[in-house]
Amino acid sequence: FPSHDNLLLSSRKKLEQDFFGGWELEDFDLCKKFSTQKLVPTEGSIVNFLGVVTSCQFFSWLPDKKGYVNPNLPFPSDHLHAEAIEYIALCKAFEISKKTAEFTTVELGASFGPWCVAAAVLANRYNLSSLATAVEPTSSGVAMCKNHILNNNLDSKRHRFNLVQAAISTQCGKAKFPKCDTAIDNGGQILHQALSIGVS
Repeated sequence: FPSHDNLLLSSRKKLEQDFFGGWELEDFDLCKKFSTQKLVPTEGSIVNFLGVVTSCQFFSWLPDKKGYVNPNLPFPSDHLHAEAIEYIALCKAFEISKKTAEFTTVELGASFGPWCVAAAVLANRYNLSSLATAVEPTSSGVAMCKNHILNNNLDSKRHRFNLVQAAISTQCGKAKFPKCDTAIDNGGQILHQALSIGVS
């Protein structure tokens, strides 16, 4: 049987029209460079090719919450929460910055902070410190972000996280934001005007 890698490469032409496509073969090699073989199964969590541990509870739609290890590269996606192009962006940023003393990440609309934590996990593997700012308007998202940091056993002295519960806007001030559980509905936007619903 062809390997997972060969299947991905052979399907490249079909992916050219993919909305989240745009990756090149060298991007595949870059992600492979940052993959790790030291993937430890963790009950109730998914461990990806970077070694990031993510709680199954963050995804209410998962039929099985026992958890699993997924060593495959995320092409065209990780079949969980992100497309390949997002992982490529992280790996490219880290490749450029890995010789610095500290890796800085800013994640807007952070949900459970997957990219801030993934960046810290990478930094930890390369013996770098990291600083992350995660901006998330929902209280459930902020709570999940705290949980995600703890699940990845990151030393708080070397990997600092600034969690900001706020929405992003072009103006300063207070905003109305819908109450939502990011494990069920991972998305939302500021309500610029009140909506009225008529009942007949």
